[in-house]
Amino acid sequence: MGVGLLLSAAMVTPTVASAPAQALSAVVVRKVLSYGADSIGESPTDVAVDSAMGRAWVANSKDGTISIIDTRSDSVVSVIGRGGTASLGHSPFHLAIDDSSHQAFVTDQQDNTVTVLDVRDSRMIAVIPPDSTNGIGKFPSDIAIDSKAHRGYVTNFDSGTVSVIDTVSHEVTNVVRVSSTAGAIGVAVDSSLHRAYVTDVNLGTVTVIDTTTQTILTVIEHGGPGGLGDFPRAIAVHEAAHKAYVSLVIDGTVAVIDTMANSVVKVIPHSGSGGPGIGTSPTDIAIDGSAARALVSNRDDGTVSVIDTTSDKVIALLAHDSTTGIGRGPAGIAFDFSSQRAYVANEDDGTVSAIGIPSTSAVERMSGPDRYAVAAAVSAANYEPGGYAAFIASGENFPDALSAAAAAKPSRSPVLLVARDSIPDVVAAELRRLKPKHIYVAGGPNTISAAVESALGAFAPVIRVGGADRYEVSARLSSAMIPANAPIAYIASGAVFPDALSGSSAAGYKNGPVLLVGRDSISPAITAELQRLRPARIVVLGGTNTIGDAVAAALSAYTAPGGGVDRIGGADRFEVSAGVSADTYPTGAATVYIASGAVFPDALSGSAAAALDHAPVLLVTKESIPDSVEAELDRLNPAHIVVLGGPNTISDSLMRQLAAYIVAGV
Repeated sequence: MGVGLLLSAAMVTPTVASAPAQALSAVVVRKVLSYGADSIGESPTDVAVDSAMGRAWVANSKDGTISIIDTRSDSVVSVIGRGGTASLGHSPFHLAIDDSSHQAFVTDQQDNTVTVLDVRDSRMIAVIPPDSTNGIGKFPSDIAIDSKAHRGYVTNFDSGTVSVIDTVSHEVTNVVRVSSTAGAIGVAVDSSLHRAYVTDVNLGTVTVIDTTTQTILTVIEHGGPGGLGDFPRAIAVHEAAHKAYVSLVIDGTVAVIDTMANSVVKVIPHSGSGGPGIGTSPTDIAIDGSAARALVSNRDDGTVSVIDTTSDKVIALLAHDSTTGIGRGPAGIAFDFSSQRAYVANEDDGTVSAIGIPSTSAVERMSGPDRYAVAAAVSAANYEPGGYAAFIASGENFPDALSAAAAAKPSRSPVLLVARDSIPDVVAAELRRLKPKHIYVAGGPNTISAAVESALGAFAPVIRVGGADRYEVSARLSSAMIPANAPIAYIASGAVFPDALSGSSAAGYKNGPVLLVGRDSISPAITAELQRLRPARIVVLGGTNTIGDAVAAALSAYTAPGGGVDRIGGADRFEVSAGVSADTYPTGAATVYIASGAVFPDALSGSAAAALDHAPVLLVTKESIPDSVEAELDRLNPAHIVVLGGPNTISDSLMRQLAAYIVAGV
């Protein structure tokens, strides 16, 4: 059976809150390469792939060799360390490949070295020697490469340090102490944020290193709200989604870290009666950001968990079978992006499993008979019960909900819509499911009545965030939820809605507010809030027809020292949405939300969920994708598209057009 196939138009099914990864029923182990006969060495512990070269490299720790697999034929083509080829140390343990230079870096736990090899001809280039003070420390474990910055990061378990390697000169340029005791083991790099993440199994922490200064930025602590579980081992970064995934060996779970906030936002549970989950002793993690999935090798039960990184739920569990599937003691795991396969090194039986996995790509529709049902569907698909809050906004007037969408992100809360004088049944049902600890009502009694506020009190304590007008409401929402010294503030028109639709998701993603102004004036409530915020950057949404140049110039008085004001304009609302997306997601995005540029309600709730999913909101017409949005979809390279609203606002034929922009497998 073929894998990684692009979804055809006929396969796209309009649905409400459908799981995008159901296509994974075709997960298969294509081949098992065995010890000896297929030239896999003893105790394979790690695997890395150079997709451009069509090669997977397997470190065999007990016999001091590396097996090189041709990923097109799934056969071993050579072995390094045998028969006169380049010699290695005694115990190659972990390896990483620099895609830009086609060099492999191999840690050796016995010799305390890092060997550098040329991927193209298996030639040994250098051996970086041991030196606990200025070189490789004791018991080097994991290694991660930042190809853009030409640096490698090696965790030295016994030394409690990280050695920083210049991948051009092959010299250690820095040694960063991350612990006073032994325990540093896993490492991953986010080149877009210029950070390295180091796990410590003994302290139960993740240390975040600023890779521009090679200094510690922060430490994500063990235990408590927003903390880590026991024995964090492997870590992998999904750059486009700004997430890091950490295997917690003793707990049998995986923690999800928001790399913008550097805090744990979710724990993916252990397998149980509730469906597939993480297996016993999760060991290694591999990310395929282009197809919104992650694989976790579970060492003790011989399984591999497949995670949909959009929902952060386990969508498949590959069972153990030492002869035809996953072998005993699965350890290292890596993706081959060109062939849409993954390779698992099974340490205990000396095998490597080649897995064929179809793409998790999908176009899904979140719809309902009206705007209130759409909001409830978006909430049900993206938010778990028992959260901090739910935000309630008017489904009849746009301004308060646009500001609420950005304000809801810091507390990871949904936005639900109500009428002025009633709570729709579908919204009441969703509130009963959510069981929020608080309810924030956005707007005054002219938009949401006192009777509705009182009725909401049956679900949770209610806090109304009102004001004399829409401008004061946006300022008060910001004041309630956004701390001072914000990284960014978005300024949108309080008179027209389209530009703010995309801006509210971007603001939530970047932990800033959406503040409303007139075309030619800034209200006192907004100036006071900007004085409190002192954002590092202010972004004006839309052209001079909606926010005049005089207002944009006046805003410069409210940025932090050294800050500035930028305008994201365009010929129309569609071009503005594309511009906001390009400004916010320069390296692409795994998920994209699509909303109507003609009507506002469906995008109101979707903007909050998009911010949660690290996804832009792009605007379309009912029947067509504007040229500017087409170009942005091409650039974003999404693996998952969510259409907000029913066929009366975005047609089924346009959904089929959107399928062409999904990342395709081979």
